[in-house]
Amino acid sequence: MMGMSDDQKHLDRFWRQDAIIQAFRQFATRKNCHVTLVIHPRKEREDEDLTTSSIFGGAKASQEADNVLIIQDRRLISTKGKKYLQV
Repeated sequence: MMGMSDDQKHLDRFWRQDAIIQAFRQFATRKNCHVTLVIHPRKEREDEDLTTSSIFGGAKASQEADNVLIIQDRRLISTKGKKYLQV
């Protein structure tokens, strides 16, 4: 990516991720199947719950999805921590 600024490289990376997610969506629709895609969350504050806005890369992943599962393990930050599954 010679000649591109850091901002352009960053935007290009998200554009490519959106294009890949769109391709998965089209494949699943054409083939009438389910595609499971695992995306790690952005770095969030430890005391905050994860939400769909925590998905790394942008909103396209959650917008194109039929199902979104957010799994969070609170046992790492508290002795009384809990596991969460948001559907």
